[in-house]
Amino acid sequence: MKLSRILLPLAALTLMGWTAAKTFQDQPMPTVEPTAEHLLLKKLAGTWDSTVNFMGGTTKGVYTVELAMNRLWIIENFKGEFGGLPFHGHGVTGYDPAKQKYVGVWVDSISTHIQEFEGDYDAKQDAFVFETMGTNMATGEKQREIHRTTFHGADAATFEMVVPQPDGSEAPLMTIEYVRKK
Repeated sequence: MKLSRILLPLAALTLMGWTAAKTFQDQPMPTVEPTAEHLLLKKLAGTWDSTVNFMGGTTKGVYTVELAMNRLWIIENFKGEFGGLPFHGHGVTGYDPAKQKYVGVWVDSISTHIQEFEGDYDAKQDAFVFETMGTNMATGEKQREIHRTTFHGADAATFEMVVPQPDGSEAPLMTIEYVRKK
């Protein structure tokens, strides 16, 4: 008698679970259409020759950006040199409609942490402007950074990484000049 009290509810739960799983399985996957904000990321898609000015030195690199995953995200790869050593960076950026912000992450071969950022597109400046908490390479302390990519027509852009100062000015950390490969 006690065994039936256990098995009957267990059988009912199993049947309910199978029915729910079958119903879910029969439903088509929803299609997520990119918004106008997602489609702005296409401005970055392509392969760019890059001239990097960082810590008083200049180096070259290649920045490749792929519009991916139903045009909702871009996948970024940067290969070049820093201080005479090979450098590789990788990022993913998209638009989060719930936050009404662009969001992304970046990792590279000279950092031991994931850098998360979010921001906006400034139509007046024709620029993506992101904020993040970076790490001061000299002190190891966290610092607020602004990363700005300003377009100069369809085939050129400037990336600036700056640290906002208390007086409202910006201290430059790095600048990259991009020219789209044809």
